[in-house]
Amino acid sequence: MPALRLSNVVLSDAQGRETLRLPQVDAALSPQSLFAFKLIFAQLHLSGAELEVRRDTLGRLHVGGLQMDAAAQAAVPENSAADWFFQQREFVIRHATVRWVDEKRMAPPLELTDADLVVRNGLREHEIRLDGTPPAEWGQRFSLRGRFSQPLFSRAGDWRRWSGTVYADLPLADVASLRRYVNLPFDLREGNGALRLWLDMSRGRWHQMALDVALDEVQMRLAPTLAPLGLSEVVGRLTAARSDKGVEAAAERLRFTTAEGEHWPDGRVALFLDQAQTLQDDWLSTEPVTGGRLEADRLDVALLARLATRLPLPADVRQGLVDTEPEGRIEGLRLSWQGHPEAPAHYRLQAKGAGLSIAARAAPGGGSVGRPGWRQADVELDATETGGEAKLSMHNGQLIFPGVFEEPVVPLQRFTTRLVWTLKPGLAQATAAPASS
Repeated sequence: MPALRLSNVVLSDAQGRETLRLPQVDAALSPQSLFAFKLIFAQLHLSGAELEVRRDTLGRLHVGGLQMDAAAQAAVPENSAADWFFQQREFVIRHATVRWVDEKRMAPPLELTDADLVVRNGLREHEIRLDGTPPAEWGQRFSLRGRFSQPLFSRAGDWRRWSGTVYADLPLADVASLRRYVNLPFDLREGNGALRLWLDMSRGRWHQMALDVALDEVQMRLAPTLAPLGLSEVVGRLTAARSDKGVEAAAERLRFTTAEGEHWPDGRVALFLDQAQTLQDDWLSTEPVTGGRLEADRLDVALLARLATRLPLPADVRQGLVDTEPEGRIEGLRLSWQGHPEAPAHYRLQAKGAGLSIAARAAPGGGSVGRPGWRQADVELDATETGGEAKLSMHNGQLIFPGVFEEPVVPLQRFTTRLVWTLKPGLAQATAAPASS
């Protein structure tokens, strides 16, 4: 098939700004050109390209001066730049310089050097890989890869309808720099390390995500009203998924060390929310939460209490952790509910506690009897909105009754009891099985 070479090709946008410079272009025509009556290349190789990718103040994307948004494609659906690009069999750029300009965010321009881009297109399949070297302050060379499929009879350039997987590998990156270019769900001030991301797409929208993190010296604020959280190390996998029925988020094999040197052990924490999501006029609409489930393999309640003012917890949970000063660990936590999270119509809580301690409190205002506490207790709990059951045991533990006895601390070599209670509107009944001490 015919082949050609072009030198010193320059493209400019409507304002005369240079958006693409190609020192050398090598192209081989595809036999498909003879039957499609359009220019289709079997191979298109560019060397030393200088490309500008720009998002304007209205959020429209421009690649090499060509507008790539949906409105531009709709105006000329059969001849759009995106359609032509994703019909080429193989498109390769070697040793390129790519400059990202975000006018909407008003962020400083970002330049990638020695960038390699490979795009291979089939009848319905698309494979893309980009390797680039960011500025020195960002970190090391990274790789982005994607494999997608398009619906039958859809246009090649209608990427908003593609399905597939995106993979990103950042072996060493300054993640704090991301906040200048990406909207993060929290305020990330510092952090550096390795990131790997897998993102599954369905018809242009993500439905499942996995992120492996290994970061050092992290400084972040998880909500505007919370105190800053500092971590000297954090390692683990964060996952998220969404469907028509709800969303799911989890942290797996997560461990971290706080700036104060406290360690959070490996474990898994998962949250499931029943929250219907519907697609309306190309926008994803979410409904109120109608229920959910929280699961945790193990929780260090003492460290959780010390971090309470820095974590996005419900206000009553945060205050309870601060007031009770708990110690010990909780294993096998399972909490499910129906209704609004702050006022559920039905719920069930199951958990096991080991070595639990709760601080006693003197009575407010100088009263005689205060809030009791205990030390070194093992607890099994199964509770619902109608009642529940708890098993309590101690070995060389203590019960504390401020204001009850002259010596409020009662040491116990061995103590076991079983508590059963029933809750009714306006009435609460509880019975305890005989205890041994």
